[in-house]
Amino acid sequence: MRNVICLVLIFSFTGSMGISQDCDNAFPSMGPKIPGEIQTENEHFGESSPYLYDDWRQGAIYFTNGRVITDLQLRYRSATDKLAYFNRNENYTIIVESNYIKEFTLVDPLTSRIEKFRRLAVQTNYFPHSNSCITQILCEGKVSLYALRIKQKQNSSGSSQSQTQGFSYSKIDLYYLQLPDKNIMRIKPSRKEVLNVLSDRRDELKEFIKKKHLHIRKEADLIKVIDFYNLRFVENKM
Repeated sequence: MRNVICLVLIFSFTGSMGISQDCDNAFPSMGPKIPGEIQTENEHFGESSPYLYDDWRQGAIYFTNGRVITDLQLRYRSATDKLAYFNRNENYTIIVESNYIKEFTLVDPLTSRIEKFRRLAVQTNYFPHSNSCITQILCEGKVSLYALRIKQKQNSSGSSQSQTQGFSYSKIDLYYLQLPDKNIMRIKPSRKEVLNVLSDRRDELKEFIKKKHLHIRKEADLIKVIDFYNLRFVENKM
């Protein structure tokens, strides 16, 4: 049976850190603390990793109570929808309590590009016991676009139910639009579906897609279409 150790990381306003194993105060009053569990089991990967990125990346966590903690080493485990934090000084990993995460960021070590993630009230069969999932923010505006990054475990034969060794993880991306009425809907990255959902700008979008030779199934092109839609909305408001 997995031994679970409750760890509270206490950060002062000057950035110093203390460690306490008193779990009584870890929930629900967080204050400057990070509630979670130490990862006590060594992870053994097959042919691929269950993480969105294999390396630890610098980032920040935005908690639901408004607290922000920066300059952390983070890694998102997209196979289980969990955020991990690594303390290099003490050499341990803590799985951050999901209910307290509002947003977090990851910095690309090569380009310094900041990627932003947000917990949204979306449901999927990949995480059937959760009513919210961590999604990557691709663009925001009148209409916002999010991507749910999933790593699904499979064995060598392609089955997603195998518990044997020699498994791998396949990557699955699901896309969601948050509309002006704040409703969130899943969309297929297809020209037809995007034009149907954003039908108030159908003609302009069709012309833009044709002129720029865009293929909506490509994520970069899908982002361009949503950005164009939001830009046209702003221009018409001026």
